[in-house]
Amino acid sequence: MGTPTNFTQADDAHIATTYKRLLEISAIKTVKPWLQIDLLHRLLEPQLYAEAEACNQLLVDFVAQIVQRKHRNWQLRNAIDDAEDVTWQRRIFIEQMFQLAANGELTLQDIEDEAQSMVLVSFETVSNSIMIALLCLATHKGDCQERLRAEIATVLPHGNDASYVGVEQLQQLRYLDAFVNEALRLLATVPMNLRHVSRDFQLAEREAIVPQNTIIVLDTFNMQRDAAWWGDRAKQFEPQRFLQHQLALDQEQEQHEQTDGPNSQRRHSYSFLPFSKGLRTCIGRRYSFFIMKVFLVKLLNSFEFHSDLQLDQLQFVEGISLKFRNADDILFQIQPHKQT
Repeated sequence: MGTPTNFTQADDAHIATTYKRLLEISAIKTVKPWLQIDLLHRLLEPQLYAEAEACNQLLVDFVAQIVQRKHRNWQLRNAIDDAEDVTWQRRIFIEQMFQLAANGELTLQDIEDEAQSMVLVSFETVSNSIMIALLCLATHKGDCQERLRAEIATVLPHGNDASYVGVEQLQQLRYLDAFVNEALRLLATVPMNLRHVSRDFQLAEREAIVPQNTIIVLDTFNMQRDAAWWGDRAKQFEPQRFLQHQLALDQEQEQHEQTDGPNSQRRHSYSFLPFSKGLRTCIGRRYSFFIMKVFLVKLLNSFEFHSDLQLDQLQFVEGISLKFRNADDILFQIQPHKQT
């Protein structure tokens, strides 16, 4: 929302720790679904309920202060622009929402509620995604790092100069795309997803009916490791699989255009859900993906990453965001990269 927080330097208001705790409580309510009923939560675990309420109120107040301050600044700037007859200018997302509120399509409370949800779901996810990508980079014993550097050098306008990386360059980094996708597939930063069933529906090829108003949990982590969609080496880190899949789709599309035949190579569209899908897909998916690529380009340009850890040695903790039980055992060796 265009507001610096500096949580990594100081968390005097305990905002970061509160967000972390609220995610932990959300994970508890996922594995204990009866706690999602407010009355049962208060009766069965009153201390946890009180803690959750306190955490939530602190974060609601924090986001509300940001939104209200940004709204006042937006109103002031709009008044100045109107007085000076300033034409259209680019606006960040929250300013577009303020414009909708000015048009009567939203209220300020609607914006605060949406901002609260956006901040909560984005907390840690981008930083975790970058760390997971670096973990895959450090543990991969092949030529992955050199291949990435070679691709980056051919795409950047000044070879190894990564001081400026634009969207145009990022879109040309096909192997980096595959690398990031494979990291998000194998180590899903959001390993589970909740959905509210809006109407009764029958499970495919089964007699079971899922009734309306049910809360269902999508096991994204294991879906993205399912051998039925990803082959016998589904639990191995292989960025090449995404390049091969894209190549197969391109060839299939070319054949389809020539013969008007059916598609046969397409992997199930819901076998890979790093940012969810459908109407509830993450609105920040493109931003997150580009941020990951920018960080990796700059880090690869300056450093080499190595680790003695193997990915199959990781021990996972159930939660809203991916955590490792043996996090203290994950060690990186980071060395300056010697430019050739």
